[in-house]
Amino acid sequence: MTKKTGWLFLVVSLLPFLPLAIQASNTAEEGRIQAEIRKQLKQGEIIELDADGQQFIGIYQKSALPVTQGGVLIFHGLDQNPDSPSVIKPIRNLLTKSGWDTLALQMPIPSMDSSGTIFPELEVVYAVLASEAIARINAAVKFFEDKENNNLAIVGHGLGAN
Repeated sequence: MTKKTGWLFLVVSLLPFLPLAIQASNTAEEGRIQAEIRKQLKQGEIIELDADGQQFIGIYQKSALPVTQGGVLIFHGLDQNPDSPSVIKPIRNLLTKSGWDTLALQMPIPSMDSSGTIFPELEVVYAVLASEAIARINAAVKFFEDKENNNLAIVGHGLGAN
């Protein structure tokens, strides 16, 4: 077994327990982004969701048409957020004009050390982030189900598309 294969095996075998040991997401940065969005949001409604006890936000925007096509979950990439003006916000607005309800989620942000480097080990952090992202996606699906909106689609940009 090579060193890389051994490391991968360790990460995969411990994946169910990693959320208990490490919180890979940078909740302080998410809080800063949330405050910024609350001050500047012009289109959509900030909703608060719960993913396995962890609070996070999404921006919900109702269809601009009288008949709704369904709901779209939107996932941003690295260094973006649910209201990023270059990609996510225009997608939200275009889809609502086309008859879709949208929910752009704040995806987990990797924790950094004081030098700005992802901490601790990249592979472990992304494994935990994937677990946190799945919990957030499940919360978003439940949000739409509670609205009896079951025709769902997913749009992802950058890392959010993986």
